[in-house]
Amino acid sequence: MKISNKDYLEITQRFVIKNFLLVAGGSLLVFVFVIFSIMSQNSKLEDMKKILNENTSKVIGLTDNGTVVEIEKQKMIVEQERNTVARALKLLIVSRSEITKGFSISEFKTPISVLENSENLQEFFEYVMLQDKQKGKSIVVTMKNDSGKYEETDALTISNNGMGFLNAYLEALKIKTQANTLPHFISINSSKINSFEEKDNTFKIDMTIDVTLQTWVGKDDLNKNKYETKIGKYNIIATGYFDLRTRTILSDNSPFKGYNKLGLHFNTLKIIMPEGSKI
Repeated sequence: MKISNKDYLEITQRFVIKNFLLVAGGSLLVFVFVIFSIMSQNSKLEDMKKILNENTSKVIGLTDNGTVVEIEKQKMIVEQERNTVARALKLLIVSRSEITKGFSISEFKTPISVLENSENLQEFFEYVMLQDKQKGKSIVVTMKNDSGKYEETDALTISNNGMGFLNAYLEALKIKTQANTLPHFISINSSKINSFEEKDNTFKIDMTIDVTLQTWVGKDDLNKNKYETKIGKYNIIATGYFDLRTRTILSDNSPFKGYNKLGLHFNTLKIIMPEGSKI
C-alpha cells in the first residue's frame, strides 16, 4: 500500500499532536503535583512554626497550691519588670532612724551625706547612676519625652536626669531631718501598682505605698518614750528603662555592689511624701 505525501503528512501531524498532548498533559500533572507538594510543605512549615512559637512563648510554672500551669513568657517578663521596679522604688521609703544611724546624726550638711548613711538609698543609687559613664554615652534608649513623643536619648543623659531627681529627694530628706518633721520610724504596710505602661524596654509606673509613721513626741509620765502614730501614703510616679548593658557588676575597685543585675535605670522620679493622719 502506497502512502501519499498527503497521508504521510496527516499521520505525522496526528503523531506530533498526540505526543504534544501527552507531553503537555504529563507536564501539567507534574506541575500540579509540584504546586500541591509546595503548598503541603508550606502548610506543614506553618504548623511547625505555630507549634514552635507556642512552645517557646510559654514556660511551665507552679501556683501556690502546686498546680502546674503554662505562663506566657512575655507576660512573665513584664511581671518580673513590674516587681523589680516596685521593689526598687520601695527603697526610697526611709525614716529618720535609718538615715541617722539610730539617731546618732542630728543634721546633714549635704544631700549626698544622706545617701552615704542609708543602705537602702545606696542600693537605689545603682538604679540611677551608671557604673561606666563612658559606655553610657554610646548606649541609645528610645524614651518618651515631656510632650509624649518618643525620642532617642543616650543612657548617660538619662542617668544624669535621674540623679537630678534623686538629689532633690535627698535634699527634701535633709531638710525634714533638720526640721524634725521626718518620722522617726516608717513601716510599709502594703503597696499597689496603679498603672504600669511598658513599651519595648522602657516603662512608666504609678504606685502607692501605704505606711505607718511613728514620730517621737517626748516622754510619758513613766519616763518612757512616747510616739505619735499615723497612717499615710507615698505616691511615686517614675519612668525608666531596662538594658543589660547598663547593669552593675560586683567589683572590688567599685563602690557599686552589683544590686542592679537587670540594668534598670530611672529617668524621672516624682515622690509625694505623706503628711499622715492619726490612727
